Amino acid sequence: LIGIIVIIGLFITVGLVSQNQTRRIHEQTRLLYEHPLQVRRSVGILNSNIQKMRIATRDLMLAVNDKEREKAISDMEIASFEAEEMFEKIKMNYLGPQSNVDDAFAAYTIWKIERNKNTKLAFVGDIQTIKISVDSEGEVGKLREIMMQKINVIDQFAKNKGDEIYKNSELLLKDLTLQLIVYISF
Repeated sequence: LIGIIVIIGLFITVGLVSQNQTRRIHEQTRLLYEHPLQVRRSVGILNSNIQKMRIATRDLMLAVNDKEREKAISDMEIASFEAEEMFEKIKMNYLGPQSNVDDAFAAYTIWKIERNKNTKLAFVGDIQTIKISVDSEGEVGKLREIMMQKINVIDQFAKNKGDEIYKNSELLLKDLTLQLIVYISF
């Protein structure tokens, strides 16, 4: 009778330990999904929208009629709206210092204001000034690089955080395996 009680007790203990470790591993997975993964997805979409805005600026420079100009401006506005949505998602999910997100958004806003000046220049036909501005040595080009560096800080932090969470889940798996081996061996 005592032997059966000990076996049942060990069985229950193994079940409880397994349940606890499974919950802890799931928490790591949830944390990984809700934060670093969402931030990196948002950063990817943000970068894509920044590229769309750059392409739309070039389309605007090459536009030969009002329809092409309107399409380029529409593309810029859509990409700008989506970029700002991504900043909101990043702000909600970022586990690092909130100042990183604030700095990146401020750099984006400054870049957007300067880029909008190019839009106005395109309407008056001053394409040469736009070319100088969007070059990597031009005003918009320099602001773009600053903005991209600040966005990269967010992306790198999220990547490192994801790696850290993954390593923690690996340690939890090792703990679970060791505990199960000890209890089953006993």
